[in-house]
Amino acid sequence: SGGEPRLRPDLPHLVRRLRRRFPALRIGVTTNGTLLDEARCRELADCGVNNLEVPLFAATRLRYRDLTGQDYLSRVHRGLAAARAAAENSRSFGDICSPSSSGIHTSI
Repeated sequence: SGGEPRLRPDLPHLVRRLRRRFPALRIGVTTNGTLLDEARCRELADCGVNNLEVPLFAATRLRYRDLTGQDYLSRVHRGLAAARAAAENSRSFGDICSPSSSGIHTSI
């Protein structure tokens, strides 16, 4: 872990290098989902990311804000929708999941 991976402009380059060096490696990215859009998700899938994980800390906007200090739940939902659309269009992502605070993983 090292913070939000989508803030690294070189993330696709790093993933491509890993993919070339270790073709069978399963590469996953955990993101808070607030910066995801369909183009960024396609870029992640195309460069070799196998699974994308977006933690959902709460089911309601107010609880999410209380837990994270940010009123970003709607951004997270938009990011998950973008990831789902990118996965359907590119067929590249193997897994997109949203672990809840209860530890239950929901694959999308």
